[in-house]
Amino acid sequence: MKRVRGLVLGIVLLALAGALGAAEASAQGQQCQRAQLVGMASNVDLRVRLAPGVVRQVRLAGLQPWSDGWPLGDTLPDRVASLTGRAPVCLTSDGPDVAGAASQRQVWLADGQTLLALQAVRRGWAQVASDADSSAPSTVAALRAAEAEARGANRGVWAVLASLTQYTTPNGSTATVDARAAPGLDVLAQLDVGRPLVDVLARGVPVFVMDEPNSVWAHYDGDARVIGVDTSLAGADPRTLAALLAHEATHAQDDLDGLVGQSARRVGNSGACYEDEYRASVTELNVWQQLYGPSGRQPAQNRYERQTNADLLRYQRTPDRYAARLVAEYTSECAR
Repeated sequence: MKRVRGLVLGIVLLALAGALGAAEASAQGQQCQRAQLVGMASNVDLRVRLAPGVVRQVRLAGLQPWSDGWPLGDTLPDRVASLTGRAPVCLTSDGPDVAGAASQRQVWLADGQTLLALQAVRRGWAQVASDADSSAPSTVAALRAAEAEARGANRGVWAVLASLTQYTTPNGSTATVDARAAPGLDVLAQLDVGRPLVDVLARGVPVFVMDEPNSVWAHYDGDARVIGVDTSLAGADPRTLAALLAHEATHAQDDLDGLVGQSARRVGNSGACYEDEYRASVTELNVWQQLYGPSGRQPAQNRYERQTNADLLRYQRTPDRYAARLVAEYTSECAR
């Protein structure tokens, strides 16, 4: 059995080498447009300087951009850029440009033989686009072989995608969520206050378990319409996840229903931000109390649970002062 697997791998590698070799020969027969990388618009969209004062955006032919706000989205562009070594690159044409889209180009590294797109795909830092047959005809076979290798090894974006599942919300719609968050959604969906919050995810709000900044347990990205939960809580009690998800889903619901925009017109952006955080926090505490009782979870099992127990106690004692405390807590975020 081991010899069979080795033979199959050898065949795949030979096919990959042959496809890339053909692409290199094709590139050598084309006019090379030298360029200097000056920035990244996404993991596959490069801003390059073609001449002094002439900067243009090009897309790595045959690839598709990673969605904004998704895990790895803030690091992938820099990772892809690092492959160039900041040395000049060579641009060649492959498939036809699409009107209204970034020009698609093959980007060859300084050695003249290494294809940037192929290196990115092999590392799991980019995916092959559905139109690769037409946008990168000379390298599509090599790109797909590299993608199969990265997917099989669960590298980069494939580790993120492998964790996602289709989740059926209470109203029968479908949302995309990290499987590790599903138990918390199941609990939240059993509550009257929670069912509409879980339903809102099916309106295009995926839920990820991801690395959050220090002291951030979760977030809702209003631009990307994405919810993220910190990996430290991936194995937490589903009731704990339910309360945290209630907070972020309240942000999503208020955003999609236009409530945040209405508040901004009435009290300004900062005021709307504070109101939004107050509604989400009160929803979170109400769910917390429903699931764990008036004293919260006893004993608390992690720092988030201890923090939420303390917040519940403060809210119960002086609800009006709790609002003022939130203003102080969210000043750095809402007063920008």
